[in-house]
Amino acid sequence: MTDAFLTHLFGWFSSCLELTARAAPYLLIGLLGAGLLQALLPQDLVNRLLGGGKKGRSARAVFIASFIGAPLPL
Repeated sequence: MTDAFLTHLFGWFSSCLELTARAAPYLLIGLLGAGLLQALLPQDLVNRLLGGGKKGRSARAVFIASFIGAPLPL
């Protein structure tokens, strides 16, 4: 293996590690929030609002899910 290839490979691994380190806090906060919602909200409420268990999703369920998910990337 040449020096250029090893340098490129090291740079790639370094970039992957940096990306993982930057994303980790957000992933942990998201997992914690999802766990809290699972523990605090009754399952029948979530099913009623978001249409869980139905084969076809209603427009209301899609609107609610979009409204909840829209600010997440911000």
